[in-house]
Amino acid sequence: MFKVNYSLEKDALNYLSSLWKLRYLKHGRRFLSENLSNGFPNEFIRGLKAIDDKPTARKYVSDYLRVQHPFFREYINRVQKRSQNTLNEEASEIALSLEKVYGLRFPFNQIGVYITTLKICPYDYPERWFMISVYGDPKSHLNTALHELNHFMFYYYFGKLRGELGHEKFESLKEALTVFTNPDEEGYPAQRRLRAWLARQKGTISEIIREGKWEDFSGERFRS
Repeated sequence: MFKVNYSLEKDALNYLSSLWKLRYLKHGRRFLSENLSNGFPNEFIRGLKAIDDKPTARKYVSDYLRVQHPFFREYINRVQKRSQNTLNEEASEIALSLEKVYGLRFPFNQIGVYITTLKICPYDYPERWFMISVYGDPKSHLNTALHELNHFMFYYYFGKLRGELGHEKFESLKEALTVFTNPDEEGYPAQRRLRAWLARQKGTISEIIREGKWEDFSGERFRS
């Protein structure tokens, strides 16, 4: 079910969306961009921030990664093989876990997985792929798979809620629902109270959503 690869192009785009101009929702995370920049040479970050247009920024990051890539290539290859084996060995359990918490069929046959050299791991639901960090171990990659595929299930079965709730509430609910597949995660600051409330509810995710009780949860500000 899982096909793991490294794509320099997708990795570079992750840099643009996080280190160049932050395009990901913060969900209450202060200093997100600054924290993601930690560990990189100051000269590289300053040079990237000084660029105004996307094509130049993409080339700047790609050139940086090409220089770094030879040193990481062997390690990336090991991560790719290990992660693909681990994810596919657990694929049936992952699907069953998601079916259990949603009370609905797992509808995906093939999922792409791309390695990133950043610690933030975006996804693309329409193209059915998500990223895992090269710095993660097999357990963290399994947790990432559960987290992101929870999102995919939510989009697949309840995507129409975006029109009813609006973007921010929809995204907040989507993130908070990962408490059912990733209960050990702390969650993002903006959804912690809703996440804690959801963890106390009985029934499947689909039952909780259809009952609509979460909409009356007054403690959640629904801010991204």
